[in-house]
This record gives sequence, structure tokens and C-alpha cells, in this order.
Amino acid sequence: MKHALFILHDFAGGAERCNLALLRAMLKAGIACRIACFSQKGFFRDQVPADVPVLCLPTLWNRARSLPGLTREADLVIAGVELQSHVWSALLAPDRCVLQYHKSLCHYLAGKGRLFGAIYRLAVAWSLRRCRKAVCVSRDIQDFLHTLWSGVSVRLKCLPNFYDSERVLDGIDAPLPPDLANFFDAPIILGVGRLSRQKNFGLLVKAFGIVRQAGLPCKLCILGEGPERAALEKMLQRLGLERQALLPGSMPPYAAMRRAAVVCLSSDYEGFSTVLLEALALGCRIVATDAGGVRDILDHGRWGAVVPAGDAGRLAKALQAALLQADTAEDRQERMKYAQTYSREQVIPLWLSAHLETLQ
Repeated sequence: MKHALFILHDFAGGAERCNLALLRAMLKAGIACRIACFSQKGFFRDQVPADVPVLCLPTLWNRARSLPGLTREADLVIAGVELQSHVWSALLAPDRCVLQYHKSLCHYLAGKGRLFGAIYRLAVAWSLRRCRKAVCVSRDIQDFLHTLWSGVSVRLKCLPNFYDSERVLDGIDAPLPPDLANFFDAPIILGVGRLSRQKNFGLLVKAFGIVRQAGLPCKLCILGEGPERAALEKMLQRLGLERQALLPGSMPPYAAMRRAAVVCLSSDYEGFSTVLLEALALGCRIVATDAGGVRDILDHGRWGAVVPAGDAGRLAKALQAALLQADTAEDRQERMKYAQTYSREQVIPLWLSAHLETLQ
């Protein structure tokens, strides 16, 4: 029996969910799997199959002591998302590792210092030269990797992220909590995601304030939890928007998505946003910042408005246009039909095939 080792940073995001879906597909294909993680935090920890061993390595000492043996026993090493995972995999299993790139590196590094960016680029380029294969989720990431090493083409595969159609459809009929249901008495601009700097919900708050100043009777709801909550609440109070905005915390977003007038992604950088895929699967109108992978998903604006990242004025203008534009049942059906391209049933077999090639 073949053995695969997944090296994950944690269980917090869409990339981790993608890897757990890949892991389950590998189990069905008869491949034994285990996980080494640097933290067990995250919503998706409970989705790890009960019979899959999970070893948490929170410190550098834990990793240096355990990863050499774990990688030596594995026929395939899969490094998900973060650079630390890539460096360890490329160092210990260069002939057996697949590196995954789930975030827009050019957008990510744009907010970092010059020294950090130089070191980061060197580490990525070194890892690429030692890996067996690299998988990225968007053409934006693919183009960036080519700037670091032109020879990556022979090892690189570009595959999209996916959404779980069964999970999305099962969640749309769930009742909203009473306080949230009462809030949905006007057109809702909905943001979904971790309250972190990357998601830049502060930009969405600023854009919402501009839309309200234009006289549109809409409200703002942001589903998620994270370290930026206090800053967002202070911003809402400072702008006098606390009664028109709600931050109810983290919850399954699908029932709220279906009822929202528009779903907005305001991130500084993304890889291939699962939130946008799920919103399309529900037929939602979308406004999104050009944060990496967004143009791939929305086909350069065909399926939703794309505005420059960090530009509150342009974001507000696009939100206002979406709120004023009629949205028909036919429009929603077209978006739902297009989204099926990115369903788990369509995408995971491609991911499985790309990783299994490394075992041959």
C-alpha cells in the first residue's frame, strides 16, 4: 500500500478544506494517509476522517525531530499552502513532494517589506527547483512562479479550487438566527470570511459608508470572526454606521448568501476564493476586488464586477451599480450553471490525478 503525508499549517481556510477533500479521495483510491500540522486550530479540523493519524508539530524543535522520519516513510509528501510546509518538504523529500500554491503571491508580497520579499522569493524559487511537482490554483500564481524560475513549466500544473455543492445546497434552507433574520429587512451587502487584514473588511466598511451617503437604503452584514473585529467595530462607530451594519460572528453563510442583494469580496489578496464559488453556486450577484484568482473565477467581469484592490471609491461605485441593477431569475440560473464547472465532483478528480502522477 502506498502512503501519503499531508503537511498543513492548520485547518482554517479553503486551501485546507481542499486538501481534506483530496485526502478523502486518496483514501478511496486505496492510499493510506496521515497529516502533520503546525497547529490544530481551524473550523475544518473536525472534518478529518477518524482513522487518519494527525500529528501536531507546533515548534521548530518538534518539526526537526519528527518530519525527517515522517517524510522518509511516505511515498508522496503533499505540502499545502504555506512556505514553511514547502521548505520542509523540498528539503526532506525532493523526489516525492508536491507543493501547492493557494494564494496570490504577488499581491501577498506587495504588502511586505523589501527584505522579506527578497527572502521569500528566494525560498520559493529554491523549493520549486527541488520539488517533484507544483500545483497552483490560478493563472495569476502561475505567472508569478514563472518569474522566479522559467524551468518550473515542466513541473507546474494549474488547477482551480472547488466548492462543495452538497454542503452549499444543504445549507440554504437553514433558518437565520432571529437577530440576523430581523436585520435582513433591507437590501443586504454581505461579506464572508475571517476578520483578518488579508480580507480587508475595513475597505468594505468604507465603501458601504459611501453607498449610504449616496442615499441607498441598504445594510451591511459581515459573517466571520477574527483579530480585526474590534477595529471594524470602532470604524463603524466612527462613521456612524453601527445601526446599519452587523457582525454576527462565524456561521455557515449559505442561507444569508441566498437572501443577500450582493456578495462582496474586499480582500487584498486571495488564491482562488471559495466564497466567490459558493456565491456563484447560489446565483448571487458579486462585486470583488482584483485580489488574485478573481478574474479567473469571474471571467474578467462577465459573472461579477471586478475593481482594483484597495480602492474604496471604485468598490462603492460597483456596489451601488449592483444594488440598482435588476437581477432576474434567469441571471441567477446562468450564474448557478456556470458555477458547476468548479464543483467538487468536477475538480477533485483533477487534483487526485495530478498528485497520483507523482507516485508512478
